Amino acid sequence: MPAKEKVKKRTETEKWNEVFESIKDRFSGKIEIQGKAIKFIGTHKDKEVIIIPKGNNVNFSIPGKCDFTLELLTESALRSVKKMISKEITIGCQEFDSRYVIRGKPEDKVVEFLASEKLRDAIRCFEPIVSFNLKTGVLDIITKKGTEISADKIDFLVERLVFIVKTAENPEEISEETVTVDKYDKKKSEKTDEKEELSLEARVLELEKRVKELEKIIEILKTKIRV
Repeated sequence: MPAKEKVKKRTETEKWNEVFESIKDRFSGKIEIQGKAIKFIGTHKDKEVIIIPKGNNVNFSIPGKCDFTLELLTESALRSVKKMISKEITIGCQEFDSRYVIRGKPEDKVVEFLASEKLRDAIRCFEPIVSFNLKTGVLDIITKKGTEISADKIDFLVERLVFIVKTAENPEEISEETVTVDKYDKKKSEKTDEKEELSLEARVLELEKRVKELEKIIEILKTKIRV
């Protein structure tokens, strides 16, 4: 019997190229490939959008003219220590404040920008977020790739990316925004209006986990101080 031909496994570049080909017409885009590196450059609502997959991360970049800066860092045990010794901003939303270390200036502009739940939901659509940096001329969001690479998901995130940067340019217009900022359901590959909330028990468990991680770091720091 003839030997079965082995099915060639697609590379990450090939997977991304297929996704970008699917959205190229919608965003009047072009695809640049150099070796294993791939980049998508498109336009949506008069904004140039650049998407660069790299390893387990995906970088979304879009220009924007705003009069403040904002950096979001995902909470972790290490950043919790950093948070104790350096000033960060709180916006009065416990869920968002506990999830991110918020930095930026001027502070009043940052607080005003993040005051909208609709805007915060749009940011959370990129979770798990590696980094979020909004400067006076550009917004860069790096997110974890996850297991799913699909045209629907990228399309969904591009919509949110443009929404975020346009809100940064004109914060006063957010109250007039009528488009619902939905969550992306990976399993169904469709948009859903359901809001994700942690139960009280889940919050307690998460807090206990962070405390244990923090205790480990404190012990390590004590050891270094003794040495």
